Amino acid sequence: MKNERELVLEKDEENKGNYYYPKSLACIFGNLNVNVPRDRKREFRPNILPPPYQKGDNSFNDFILREV
Repeated sequence: MKNERELVLEKDEENKGNYYYPKSLACIFGNLNVNVPRDRKREFRPNILPPPYQKGDNSFNDFILREV
């Protein structure tokens, strides 16, 4: 997610990275606590995250299973 944020920030010289925020995601292995990188303009959202206001979905579970 951090590398994805860096690629997005390269295109916008006025925007910078702004630490991380904690997020709990539900997956088939239980809750997964992650630190999600953010930007100052609050425009960046990592592609791996499920839609806003959801803790998980099938595509996230599929991604986790591919990485295991």
